[in-house]
Amino acid sequence: LLQFLYFIGLYYDMAAAEAWRGVIEIAKRFCGHTEHAVTPNTTPLWSEPLRFENKGNVQRILLLRHAQSTANANGEVYGQIPDWRIPLTQRGHADSVKVGKKIRQIVGNDPVKFIVSPYIRAKQTYLGVRRGMGKDANIIGATEDPRIREQQFGNFLNQRTMNYLFGVRQLYGRVFWRFREGESGLDVHNRVADLIESEMNTSTYPPNTTLILVTHGLALRCFLMRWLWMSVSDFEKMSNPPNCGMVVLNRSPDNRYVLTKESRKVISFPSSLRG
Repeated sequence: LLQFLYFIGLYYDMAAAEAWRGVIEIAKRFCGHTEHAVTPNTTPLWSEPLRFENKGNVQRILLLRHAQSTANANGEVYGQIPDWRIPLTQRGHADSVKVGKKIRQIVGNDPVKFIVSPYIRAKQTYLGVRRGMGKDANIIGATEDPRIREQQFGNFLNQRTMNYLFGVRQLYGRVFWRFREGESGLDVHNRVADLIESEMNTSTYPPNTTLILVTHGLALRCFLMRWLWMSVSDFEKMSNPPNCGMVVLNRSPDNRYVLTKESRKVISFPSSLRG
């Protein structure tokens, strides 16, 4: 049934997002799907966050979703401009400067290293953050890394098709659903996990460094999934932060990284988990 619905949506281009919600509800009833079936309440196999050697003296990790893009404001842009070239709106440029000022208040004069997605909206966000932090900010480096890019959905998809695909993904589960000509959430998780292993276990930083990743919603949550050893069902309970939303992990005395209370709220982090 799901394959049939996919075919209908992809080639006959159903009218709007509301129609998708109705189709998904019908599919749930027909197939016997429930929220429990998508995110089972299983006993976690682990509950402790990762304890890295922390060779680089990273005091905090700050995950930042890019500012508002033109596609966030108008979904039809996805069908007109390659996803990686989609720029920020005027509001996005302004918000990135504002969040840069907020980040400066958090880090003070501590060393800061940026890792930035190669997508234009992420790089423009990074530039705005740099302006907001001020010329005297202690920036020790900035690296572009494609491992924290946006999930690849496919090429030049129009808004109606995107609405349909996102609706079916919600039914199937964000981790294992794979976009045709694109990636699954698991693909994103694996490349982000590779960055974590290489960055935290091989790089060396000055004491009290803040590591800032300027990335995208799903990649941000995949970072947390890997870092905090979250189960798939717990991952599915989280939500993306808003544009320019920050998630901060501070290093604790036992060399773990703990989410701030504000960060837990921003992503709807499961209250039953330590993190």
